[in-house]
Amino acid sequence: MSINAVVRLLLLAGLFWGYSCQQKQGAPAPITVNQNGEITLYGEKTALENLNLLLVDTLDKMPAIPDDLEIKYEGEVLMGMRAEIESAVSEAVAEAKALRKFARIEILQFRKEKGTDCDQADEDRTNCAAIDFQYPVVQRGSDALKNSVEQWVNRYLSSILTGEAPKASAPASTLDAAAELFFKRHETYKGSAMYGAFAADCGSDVLLNDSKYLTLAISSYTFQGGAHGSTTTAMATFDAQSGKQIRWDDLTSDKAALAKIAESEFRTKRAADFRKNGFEFDGSYRFKLPDNFGLIKSGIYLHFNPEEVSPYAMGSTTYLLPFTGIDHLVKIDWRNAVAAEPADSGASQDDPDLIAINDAIHGFYRWYDAFQKQDESIADCLREKDRHLTLDLPKLKAYFSKIKASGYISDVLINAEIAALKECEKHWKTQPLDEPPFCLDYDRFFCTQDWDLNFWTQAPIAAEGLGTTKATALMSSGEGDSLQEQKFELQKENGKWLITKIYCE
Repeated sequence: MSINAVVRLLLLAGLFWGYSCQQKQGAPAPITVNQNGEITLYGEKTALENLNLLLVDTLDKMPAIPDDLEIKYEGEVLMGMRAEIESAVSEAVAEAKALRKFARIEILQFRKEKGTDCDQADEDRTNCAAIDFQYPVVQRGSDALKNSVEQWVNRYLSSILTGEAPKASAPASTLDAAAELFFKRHETYKGSAMYGAFAADCGSDVLLNDSKYLTLAISSYTFQGGAHGSTTTAMATFDAQSGKQIRWDDLTSDKAALAKIAESEFRTKRAADFRKNGFEFDGSYRFKLPDNFGLIKSGIYLHFNPEEVSPYAMGSTTYLLPFTGIDHLVKIDWRNAVAAEPADSGASQDDPDLIAINDAIHGFYRWYDAFQKQDESIADCLREKDRHLTLDLPKLKAYFSKIKASGYISDVLINAEIAALKECEKHWKTQPLDEPPFCLDYDRFFCTQDWDLNFWTQAPIAAEGLGTTKATALMSSGEGDSLQEQKFELQKENGKWLITKIYCE
């Protein structure tokens, strides 16, 4: 979505809000349709197939949703088209009102860096500490839920930056304060080979969002000196009304029995480590229910961070305990407790790999949209030579190092992109400077010149290859003439799904 499109959307939201306040004072109709079938929202044209989506999003942002919206027909408009438009508007009003039952989650970004060469590629940095967080906030919901999620997020993100375990009293009261501690720690490595490598980044996802519960996950990577970096995930479920974070004691009256079932599933999931590598729970690593878990529609999703119950080399372990197998141990009436989710809640299906793939794809495009708004562009990696364009390879490598630092993209994709751009460069040698560069007349990640950000960050994803280390994913939305699809390839690297290919036609 372009900046102009965002501005238009905000303008429409303001105009609709004004309409809701002034409807009885003779304000113009928000929707007009002329005899040619052209639809406008306060002068902004929109296609019929986009009307419902735009209205739902706009109405959802209004302080109060009207029961209906006036439609003004200019000239003779066919009855069939009138019926389609009125149906789309009526459905949009109903959908927007239904969404009010659910929390509205927004993903915010916190980016800071400190050093003299943060604009260089990762491997070339000698003095840089960089932070790039994308984290959830409750934009609409009970005040208790907003406060509870905010405190949970702050505890975890502060722990990433300070190197301390998350606790009720965060080591820093704000992200800015925690960032300063991160930068001070970086200064203690001045003069060492690790001085340029400090980094902290995270992405987040909504695993469940219904009228009863909200389950959030934040996955992070940080390097602050030492032999290796640290990859962790925080996960929690909150009561949507009271804001209370759900604990194991809230879910079961027999944690010991539940832990036995969870341990059995852990052994099945990591069978190779027990059978071939000789791992066993002992005095150093005892099994326990994980600190990070969350309710999803069909069960309890468990996530064990590295070194929580097994050595760092084993990485993280995630799996699902279906409600059907633990029904006798669960306190909540799970058949009725987990309500139906809104269509655009962002929740994915229950397979842990599919959840992670959703996070990788949706998370990347949330990050990339914000990255672009910082005026970061591949066009900055071009220079003029002999009256034609050519690649500025140092800038290109620095650009892709930032893409890689997002934590969603594999070196496989980056290397393929650099190779493809070198092929494109051959065409530029015969191309006039005043023409759009060959293969750069569209965004190479969005695969188009203009895009609907909601599709790229919210559309449902299906995948083949779950349970292996390579997968093919198809993201799709709409049907018929309005069907939009996008294909990806991903592979699991060190326990994390990364995008290796984006199919652009």
